[in-house]
Amino acid sequence: MITSKEWASLLAAKYPDLNRAELSRLVGVSKATITHWFSQKHSISESAAVRIAELLNVPALAVISTSLYEKTENPTLKSLYYATQEALMHAESPSARKD
Repeated sequence: MITSKEWASLLAAKYPDLNRAELSRLVGVSKATITHWFSQKHSISESAAVRIAELLNVPALAVISTSLYEKTENPTLKSLYYATQEALMHAESPSARKD
């Protein structure tokens, strides 16, 4: 499962010349939100997940699955979100997925 922190890191790696404030504007969230993703204090919201997916050229549901996975305590739902992301990311190019 790619975590919110890892999605944020992938985004930062794709745009290495941008600082966190600039990344936050690109995604449409506050700088504090970006910082919270990196520190694993908050999950990516569904609306931010869609924008991140667009920027990284990955399926939106793959990023949304992270948000849902990190927010639920239900083991059945966690398994579902994990499997969803795995299936979507393995269908993508090797550079877009996290093995």
